[in-house]
Amino acid sequence: MKWAFPSMQLEGLRESLGTLATGGKTAAIRYKAYLASLVYDSPSIFTGESGQEYAWDEDLINAIGARAQKALLGNNGDSLRGF
Repeated sequence: MKWAFPSMQLEGLRESLGTLATGGKTAAIRYKAYLASLVYDSPSIFTGESGQEYAWDEDLINAIGARAQKALLGNNGDSLRGF
C-alpha cells in the first residue's frame, strides 16, 4: 500500500506491523513484519523492488531483505575481514 500510495496515512497498518514484528507467533512472521515496517517507514529505499514482478511472495521478501541489509549495513563486508 505504501508503494502504491506513499502519502497515504496508514497508522493502523503501521501499528499492526509493529505488533507483529515484536510479538508475532513465529520468527518468520516477526521478520516479515519487520521488513514490511521498513518499507512503510522508508519506501524510497525500496523503489527498485516496488516496480518488479515476483513469481512468489518469498522472492519479494528476499529482495526487500537484501535491500534492507545493503541500506542498513552498507557494503562494508571488506571492513570486517580484519576481525
